Amino acid sequence: MQPEVRAAINRLADEYRERCLWHFASGFRIEGDSEQDEAQAHRVLEAVERYGDRAAFIRCRELRACLSPATKTQS
Repeated sequence: MQPEVRAAINRLADEYRERCLWHFASGFRIEGDSEQDEAQAHRVLEAVERYGDRAAFIRCRELRACLSPATKTQS
């Protein structure tokens, strides 16, 4: 995961923490670049898409497109 994408997801999580991510730990952050971190990023995006507003949904879709570009080219 690119550092700028990780930072954007963390900013999104901070912005929508109370409304969409109440079930995550209060200090939850995506810190690394492992498969587990990418899975957590997908969980954040899924929760914000589900419980957020339209603007959040659009931002999540844009971030999801940036999350795994290598996967798209392989398929």
